[in-house]
Amino acid sequence: MTQALAQLFAQQAPQVLLEWLDAGWRELLVHELLRQGERGTDWQDDFAIVRQLNSWLIAANGGATDNVERDYEVDHALELLRKRTESLLPGQYQHRPILQKMQQQLRGEQPVILVPFDPVIAPKSIKIIKPNQQRWHERVQELVTGDWLMTDTGQHLQLIWANPLTEHYVLADRQGREAGTFSAQQLMQNLANGWIGAPAPDAQGVIQDHLEGIVGKLYRDIAHVRSHDELTGLCNRRSFEASVAQILAGNANYAFIYAHIDQFSLLNSSCGHLAGDNYLKQVSELLRQQMPESAVIARIGGADFAIALDKTDGGEAYQLADQLRASIEQQAFDWQGHSRGVTMSLGLVLTSERHDVINVFCDLQMACNAAKEAGRNRVHIYEEQTDGADTGLMAIAGRVDGIVERGELSLRLQQIAPSPLEHQQLPHYEVLLVMQNDLNLLDFISAAERYNRMTKVDRWVLKTIFNNLAQHPNFWQHASGVSINLSGSSLNDDKLLGFIEALFVEYPLPPEKICFELTETTAVANLTKTADVVRHLQKFGCTFSIDDFGTGFSSYEYLKRLPVDFVKIDGGFVKEIERSPSDLAMVRSINEIAHVLGRKTIAEYVETQSIREQLAALGIDYVQGYGVERPRPLSEYLQSC
Repeated sequence: MTQALAQLFAQQAPQVLLEWLDAGWRELLVHELLRQGERGTDWQDDFAIVRQLNSWLIAANGGATDNVERDYEVDHALELLRKRTESLLPGQYQHRPILQKMQQQLRGEQPVILVPFDPVIAPKSIKIIKPNQQRWHERVQELVTGDWLMTDTGQHLQLIWANPLTEHYVLADRQGREAGTFSAQQLMQNLANGWIGAPAPDAQGVIQDHLEGIVGKLYRDIAHVRSHDELTGLCNRRSFEASVAQILAGNANYAFIYAHIDQFSLLNSSCGHLAGDNYLKQVSELLRQQMPESAVIARIGGADFAIALDKTDGGEAYQLADQLRASIEQQAFDWQGHSRGVTMSLGLVLTSERHDVINVFCDLQMACNAAKEAGRNRVHIYEEQTDGADTGLMAIAGRVDGIVERGELSLRLQQIAPSPLEHQQLPHYEVLLVMQNDLNLLDFISAAERYNRMTKVDRWVLKTIFNNLAQHPNFWQHASGVSINLSGSSLNDDKLLGFIEALFVEYPLPPEKICFELTETTAVANLTKTADVVRHLQKFGCTFSIDDFGTGFSSYEYLKRLPVDFVKIDGGFVKEIERSPSDLAMVRSINEIAHVLGRKTIAEYVETQSIREQLAALGIDYVQGYGVERPRPLSEYLQSC
């Protein structure tokens, strides 16, 4: 323990973190270390908390932060830590003021004070040991939990808690009642006065029963925290996997359900994480109500849930899953006076001889992905003959690097024109990816995104378009700019900004003519990071467009926070505006709000001249689609310049 802290803090440590350790967490760590050793999961997990807090405090020492996402992460972590401390160490420590002080320092509201850290931490009693007490000091040091002592009056007491680091020793009598808390000095004195080590065989059964009520509760509480989700109270992924392993070992007839709340990240981003947490609790309660008592229900992460159904055939399992789906769809989520519809996609797997824990989860995720890809808000039953084809995407992903390196990709341009036909402004162009082999483009992109290879593709597109446009400077006499798509993988790539900046250095393109296009789902999934990327590249002169707007919750709250220049309205609304009053109303609403927020609008999937005219009448700024111009190869455009 001492060595671990010495390695962590080196020469200095945040004072507030040392205060928190001294308020009880150090004692908990020592107890876990004594009970499990350094390889124990409880010890490793709880020491990792100390390591994370130290890292945050050291970073905060460099100055205040205005990172909203980071503030939320810190606040959420400290709240969980408070709850856990109170559950494990109830009423023993004054930790709340310390955690409050820590929160203020992490948010930059108070300075972080660093103090010298002395790695040598020893019980105070050692410093005052007299030569004639050395024997009794060694005897106290040898005591371990479970040892029996007999007092000078003949009373049997058992040691139920031993923490030499804090000189904290708790003894209980034969009936399991706490008999007192002693310091090392007090125990030394008692031993010197006639206390002896003694077995108590007749009391062993009784004391163990009562100790279950004293110390066992602490262990059960720790086990509960480790096996259950803090927010919902459902099982967590670790305990669910253990249940699955037990189920499969028993060869029972089970069905498994994997449920995902559709586009939950949009709910979090548009309404806030408190709203998201509230909805997760609602879903969890609905699961408890609708699933049989024998069902094992777990939240396995984010917006994902898993269910194990005992002795259930395929038809019954499907009925339960679809009933749950319908209930989610029908139950509107109300938050601060606003009602939002939410849906759920579910995958269903029936056990077979080939299944182990890994295969079950793999099949469940495939089935759930199939439900999402089929349009969301549905149940998909896994079938090995068909869903196993998902491995085809994995195979495609394995070919991504080779496809890029061999040049089996090419680029096309599609015009984005002002909506009024008479407008004389130069057109803008979107860069589109095209396959030069027998692979389907959507399958290729799906595989690259699912298996984290899309950054490779994005970088190839960026490099190729920059190189070609630099070689044809006359292109800008015919175009006002180009739009280049960026995937979610690239936005999460910390090296993206450096890569783009290097391209502008290597190829002298005018930054104001480069527009980066982001999908609504991608942008909102990591709003803070996306906004940082947008603001940074806007300083260079680049512009940004958000694509497929309207496919998610389309909250205008996050649109205000995301400083994009253009809003591209999802084509699913645009292509039906002549026949669908609701789609027309949606297009009009998005356009009006975007203009209020100072954004220009682009309508995609403009297939006919009449649709273009109607969009122009609505005040849409730009249009894109086959009714404007079909995509053409990049080389064809450049040759004509």
